[in-house]
Amino acid sequence: MNNLFNKYYPILLIISSPIIWKTKFSLLHFIILIIITISIVSSNYVKGNKKILILSITTFIIVFSNLFFDQIITTKLKINFDRTYIYDQKQFDIVNVFHFKSIYLPYPIRKIVFGDWIIGVDIIKKFFSYFWIDNIINTIGIASILPFIFGLLYHLNYYEGIIIFTGIIAGTISRNPNTSTLFLLISPALFYITIKGLHHFKKYQIFFIILINLLFSLTA
Repeated sequence: MNNLFNKYYPILLIISSPIIWKTKFSLLHFIILIIITISIVSSNYVKGNKKILILSITTFIIVFSNLFFDQIITTKLKINFDRTYIYDQKQFDIVNVFHFKSIYLPYPIRKIVFGDWIIGVDIIKKFFSYFWIDNIINTIGIASILPFIFGLLYHLNYYEGIIIFTGIIAGTISRNPNTSTLFLLISPALFYITIKGLHHFKKYQIFFIILINLLFSLTA
């Protein structure tokens, strides 16, 4: 029984996670997840140019898939710029409102203080908003936070880091991103970090982590 648990607890951890229970995903999502998972696992067995090539293909798949599911890339493989964050007219309207309300400043200074750079700041803010802990909890589960932190501190390598980073960049580009889809696409990297962090825990602790995650997924 112990041997079975040691062998399959990574699968049990993934099955118990909220992202599996609360996200509607199609066969296409499932195929993409399998490809990304194989890529991450294979990174331990390949080196050099082969590893860089696999990582490049994986990041392309994540970015392309995210843009496709957010309808920025259409089924005809055309780019719908209207759905990108940069082309959102609301952002420019906000800048114009700042211009109007800052009439106490001379116009040349007003253009500098409340210029289009505000949009860039807003994009950066949006990027970092994806790192809120609630997004992580809703992906890997509340009880997996501690092993995830252990994985970050002791086992994180550039491979998983780049996958997460590029996925979030793709989400930032979208004007109305589907956060669930975004974190579904980068979830293999998040789970892999968490599973490596579980090496610092005992069997009964891992069991309770899985059980708490499952209860959280079914009731939250």
